[in-house]
Amino acid sequence: MKLLQNLLPMAVAFLPMTSALPQAEMIQHAELDSPPPSLVYNNPVGGPGGSDFSDIGASSETIDTLHLWVGDAFGHNIVLRGLQITWSSNRESTVYGQKTNEYRSFKFRPGETIQEMQIAGALGADSISFRTTSRSFFFGGPGGKTVTMNVGSGILVGFQGGAGRAIDRLGAIFVQVPDTKVEAAQCMDCNE
Repeated sequence: MKLLQNLLPMAVAFLPMTSALPQAEMIQHAELDSPPPSLVYNNPVGGPGGSDFSDIGASSETIDTLHLWVGDAFGHNIVLRGLQITWSSNRESTVYGQKTNEYRSFKFRPGETIQEMQIAGALGADSISFRTTSRSFFFGGPGGKTVTMNVGSGILVGFQGGAGRAIDRLGAIFVQVPDTKVEAAQCMDCNE
């Protein structure tokens, strides 16, 4: 039923084009072409230090739990010091940056997606905050310039950035909102 609801607006939009075909009596079939989802790579927020990293789950994995550590760094305020990802397959990433005594995690509930995310940073990544379909999360310090991430479909699949003794810069990676493309099969012999 949902497929028919999605096809109806496309069929109505397609009708003016069918009248332009010479004596077109019918279109044989329409196929939905759903390519693999593309990703939204947000530019990392923070400073230039640390070693580059990019960590994305396998095609069937999403982020199950975010593990974050904060502490003093760069001789000033509280910043994000460490990040680790647990994927939906229970696989864990390496720890980017360093673990500290100040730890917090966020475990996603089934079907929960991110509606809005901000990362703040200056010399390093200072904080991360986001609002999901059911709750909010903030962890980090008060400093840095806040940058709003493009959350695409709301499905978080990874992070990119740089890390050394702390998270120097951080950008989120989301699944893009999928495009639905309609391909119509051409009439083989519309005059019959």
